[in-house]
Amino acid sequence: MKSEVFMNRIPYVGAGLVILTVLLLSFIIIPGFFANKTFGFQLEASVKIILVIIILHLAICYPFREMIIANKRGGRLGKIVYIITGTGLLILGLFLSDIAFAGLKWFTSSGDGMSNYALMRFVTISWFICVANDIIAGILVFIALFIQPKKLVAK
Repeated sequence: MKSEVFMNRIPYVGAGLVILTVLLLSFIIIPGFFANKTFGFQLEASVKIILVIIILHLAICYPFREMIIANKRGGRLGKIVYIITGTGLLILGLFLSDIAFAGLKWFTSSGDGMSNYALMRFVTISWFICVANDIIAGILVFIALFIQPKKLVAK
């Protein structure tokens, strides 16, 4: 009984983490990039990459929707849906971690543009929160794969 309740909540938590990542990217990181006045900062390219990342996260919300519907109906999805969703989230998390560590490197080594110090620290912390959300959601998808109900074979 407890595993069924836990199984029903996993897609909601995973979808919530993915949506939280989209909200952080949309309302904190993009405006933080617009406020960044560092010389040589390529705003257009950065915003385009973030928009692609947001679209990929919104595309990952669809399998979570299917997981929620399958759980409500007492059914199960194919393993491939879980594997692709979990792997996609982990790859997105690794991609975001590369961006976050690049921001951290800039943040620790930059001598100019220190008027943006507090803002860019907040943006860098938000990047790491997005990384954590993606990795936790990916792990939750794999947990959901392993505790989903087994197929019933009619005799």
